[in-house]
Amino acid sequence: MALPPWEDKRITDADGVVVGPGVIRKLLAPLGENGDAIANSLRARGFTGMPVDGTHCPLGHYLISELPVGFEIFVDDNIVTVTAHRPKSGKVCEIFSVQLSRSVQRFISKFDKGLYPDLVQFCEIDHQKTPPPVSQ
Repeated sequence: MALPPWEDKRITDADGVVVGPGVIRKLLAPLGENGDAIANSLRARGFTGMPVDGTHCPLGHYLISELPVGFEIFVDDNIVTVTAHRPKSGKVCEIFSVQLSRSVQRFISKFDKGLYPDLVQFCEIDHQKTPPPVSQ
């Protein structure tokens, strides 16, 4: 059986680090089996963020902290989108999305509804680990 196109996508950064859907799933797996467990894991790791904000939520902050420089994360209700940027120009070069598990989706829903107020922090954090363009 062929994988859906988004499941077969892999991105290799300038240092040869391969990031794909499997890597994202491996990063999410130890967070927990349900929304409350995921909230507790993010809390223990010190990740906070803004509700209903796909680039500044605690889950996005956690994922971006685990990826190499040059990647950007956007967390939606049921998928996370990973974007890679060219090291020298900062331009987008590749994108893939990963379907989130039901437990992660439940966490997102509860967080966005304000059920984890201690994880809410309104901030202006650059969620994109893109190196600045090299000056000519």
